[in-house]
Amino acid sequence: MKLELCVTDPKGLQIAKKYRFDRVELCVNLEMGGLTPSPGLVHMALNLGLETHALIRPRAGGFVYSDAEKELILAEIHALKYLGVHGFVVGALKENKEIDTTLIGEIAKITKGKELTFHRAFDEMAEWEDGVGVLKFFQFKRVLTSGRAANVDEGMKNYTEIKDLFGNDLELMIGGGVNAKNAKELVEDFQPSALHFSGANVIQDKKSMFGGNRMEIDEKKVYSILSSLRD
Repeated sequence: MKLELCVTDPKGLQIAKKYRFDRVELCVNLEMGGLTPSPGLVHMALNLGLETHALIRPRAGGFVYSDAEKELILAEIHALKYLGVHGFVVGALKENKEIDTTLIGEIAKITKGKELTFHRAFDEMAEWEDGVGVLKFFQFKRVLTSGRAANVDEGMKNYTEIKDLFGNDLELMIGGGVNAKNAKELVEDFQPSALHFSGANVIQDKKSMFGGNRMEIDEKKVYSILSSLRD
């Protein structure tokens, strides 16, 4: 099983390097669910020798995108692809909550040779069983899911069914509320291909008129999750 750290800043990159994570998912604005990272952050991750997968999400909110947003998604992929990222984390739905096969098909076409992960848009999908077939058709490597629920604790009842449908063609990566209390149970009960977490805290910045809440990785939380897996 691999461990993936969700990283939003240089501090997180150093933590991922220190604890030898198998890969990182890069994003920014984790408090919004994660948005596309900057080229600079991607460059720093690659320079540290980290297996780097970039989230492509142009804005907060759901996963139904306008034509202009779809153009932006493809442009962001082109820009980060040439920096040498190892994979992309993507997801897009239509108004009826089925996969936007047109956009996903375009993404699959321009990311040949890179690993594709379908993110937690999976947890909002209607007719998700059919969606699994779509992801297999476009040769996605894995799916990040909280078990089609708000978090992994609520989703535990669904993981066995999801994993059975994935079979050998899609890797199950569990994420969305992984912590030191549930990590070992998730691994032992469902044997996922990967565990995904950030170990982040909400930070309140009251010193600036432009301040606000943001999320920042807490090394103690990361260490506690890793320690729980070793117990």
